[in-house]
Amino acid sequence: KAADYSSKSLKIRIAKFGQEHILSILNSFRLAEAYFELKKYNEALQIYSQIIILYIKFLGETHPNVALIYSRLGFIYFTQNKFADAISNYVKSLEVFTEIFGEEDKTVMNLINTIANIYVQTENIDSALDYLTKITDLKKNINTDSKSKLELAKAYKTLGSIYVLKEKSSEAIEFLAQFILIAKDLQLPDNQDLGEAYMNIGNAYIMAHQKEQGIMNLKVALNIYQTIFGDKYKYEMVEELQAIINDLMQESE
Repeated sequence: KAADYSSKSLKIRIAKFGQEHILSILNSFRLAEAYFELKKYNEALQIYSQIIILYIKFLGETHPNVALIYSRLGFIYFTQNKFADAISNYVKSLEVFTEIFGEEDKTVMNLINTIANIYVQTENIDSALDYLTKITDLKKNINTDSKSKLELAKAYKTLGSIYVLKEKSSEAIEFLAQFILIAKDLQLPDNQDLGEAYMNIGNAYIMAHQKEQGIMNLKVALNIYQTIFGDKYKYEMVEELQAIINDLMQESE
């Protein structure tokens, strides 16, 4: 209904004022947002792409909606597996939001984490590390509200996972332990991110030849996955993790 109303309203605005009038631009933005919420991403993409230049022209490069549009474009391109376009637009959004709110804002940190994770998915690990260190370097100045701390925790988790891949066990243990510490402080419920953190820190301890610590953390990961997925749903990771723990325990006997 919101999309239908915005679409009809936009036609009236354009007919009366023209497409480049500020009221038409604002109406176009509302219509794009309605399509975005409905996950009609192609329709949203078309409108966002048209109005971004007009927004900058009339409201300036540092208007919050300019940053939001870039973020929306980044998300849509990501869903289309157009990772270079996604990163490009997320970076533009990051630059504007940083200009508006400062580098310690939770929205800014969320964007940094988002960009870093796309780099991880596309195996551009060095670029991911560059972005993640932007957050961890700010840790002393980051606000103590839960959302800011959660964004810091996400950066720690991704960094730890990267260092597991790089087989740098001490760095992996350091960052994953920080993630787990914040997760406990925030009293986060058991979820897949927490399970992955315990699994990765377990693997890091095993790489560091601390098998007992490794098995202990892998068991925690296993319990979390079993809690999430239950007995009725045989999750492949649960079976694999159980087999790894059994093998490690046999080796220790």
